[in-house]
Amino acid sequence: MTVLDVNDESPMFMQRQYNVSLSEDVAFSSRPVLTLVAVDGDVGLAGQVVYHIESGDGLDQFQIDAHTGKLSVVAPLDYETKTSYR
Repeated sequence: MTVLDVNDESPMFMQRQYNVSLSEDVAFSSRPVLTLVAVDGDVGLAGQVVYHIESGDGLDQFQIDAHTGKLSVVAPLDYETKTSYR
């Protein structure tokens, strides 16, 4: 018999809040502007962290790598249209 870990631990971010300031003329590409880091105390597949943008990116200007947490700008930013993202 093998007993497996259940998914009973929630992922925890290494920082409570992440902030980055960008110029609206930042070159948009796959080059990350920020890396988010979270850990999960579960073992095996239950402990894998998968990143996604849940809200705050209604114009699809950002992309996050689901496995690494690297956040990239993938479309032009316009200060006059939107001054901050949360």
